[in-house]
Amino acid sequence: MKQIILINRNLTPGIAANTCAVIGMTFGKLNPEIVGCDISDKSNFVHSGITAFPVPVLSANSDEIREIYKKVQNEFNGIIQAVPFTKIAQSSKNYEEYRYRMSQTDISEIEFNGLGLRGDKKTINQLSGHMKLF
Repeated sequence: MKQIILINRNLTPGIAANTCAVIGMTFGKLNPEIVGCDISDKSNFVHSGITAFPVPVLSANSDEIREIYKKVQNEFNGIIQAVPFTKIAQSSKNYEEYRYRMSQTDISEIEFNGLGLRGDKKTINQLSGHMKLF
């Protein structure tokens, strides 16, 4: 099992950080088992559980991210979990606006800020092995 986040290399640092946060939150919701238990330090302060697995953050452009998303949906659906985050999502004022705008936009027109992938390690490596760290 492997999980990665692909980030559009053309994003500003703030939007890139937001994209990672949204994808990470969605992964945590969909897969609560990836979050470890709370822990205490020597002073007995409690620290919330964080991901128990590494999450490499890789760099790609929007077109590369879109093509990987399409490939996962068409060829690896059920094998690889995909969590996209688009410019439409990032720029929408609320969830209803996001839903409407996405329903009116063809996949070829969507700009991807990022994409989280989780699943078979070999397949994810095939999809992303050529990409550099963000």
